[in-house]
Amino acid sequence: MTTPYTCIDVAVALPLYHTLTYRVPESLSGLASPGKRVLVPFQQRKVSGYILGPGKNTDNPDNIKLILDVLDEKPLFPPSMIPFFKWIADYYLYPMGQVIQGALPSGINIYDFTTVTITSKGEKALDEDFITPLEHEILSCLKPVSSGPAQSHQIKSLCKKLDKNIPNALMTNMESKGLIIKKRELKSRVTKAKKEHYIRLTQCDIPSDKFSESKKKIINAIKEKGEISTKALKHLVPTAPKLIKSLESSGYISIFQKQVYRDPFGDSVVPDTPLPLTEEQTEVVSKLSSFLGKGFTTF
Repeated sequence: MTTPYTCIDVAVALPLYHTLTYRVPESLSGLASPGKRVLVPFQQRKVSGYILGPGKNTDNPDNIKLILDVLDEKPLFPPSMIPFFKWIADYYLYPMGQVIQGALPSGINIYDFTTVTITSKGEKALDEDFITPLEHEILSCLKPVSSGPAQSHQIKSLCKKLDKNIPNALMTNMESKGLIIKKRELKSRVTKAKKEHYIRLTQCDIPSDKFSESKKKIINAIKEKGEISTKALKHLVPTAPKLIKSLESSGYISIFQKQVYRDPFGDSVVPDTPLPLTEEQTEVVSKLSSFLGKGFTTF
């Protein structure tokens, strides 16, 4: 059983070159373990971070910020991977949190962003002359097109729409004047489902004597599998993409899209059978192997 952590060492998914220590509230103490993501406060934001282990001891634990939530039921990576991530971060001088972020599937991290909404006072201000030209541009973009309720807009998309940078001080000033409402919202980047084209037969009895050898291979492969991806067929018959169009137009097969499992570690690799080494190669491999795990050495 894992010992509950009072404090944890966290690598946030930001360009930060050191890890941070956070406190774990009693309600989450049994859930915080290495390899899991946590939602943590960072400056004025809320960001995802990765638990690396217990936090550093401190004389004033009450001054350490609390984590907001544990985002995973099970760790996304084993503790044995953490030294490897640290080595990559040190060797390439790259932020630890972003090393881990790059190693995991995209779309799983949570980010917060600022949105702005025009107020009724802001809509009325468009007809007044006490606002600056830039404030007028911003409020015009935020004003609802129809008579419906005002929609919130990300500041990033607002800058893109106006094709200019909007100073944060200006947005704060507009908020203090009651022209807009600023809010911070959480959002995860959703990874789209992966789909591939698959083929199945539309008829049980297909006369094979009228087909070429390549088409016979395709028909037999579909019969054997029930349904097969065009990607797999291409490995079997390189000209399959052209041939299946002909078979489809003749009504022998149907082509459809199917959601497939997205392997976060990429396509599976079939292990090769090692080739026998020559006497000289055996000598070299033996010499190299004796230095593995002992740091950097040139040969």
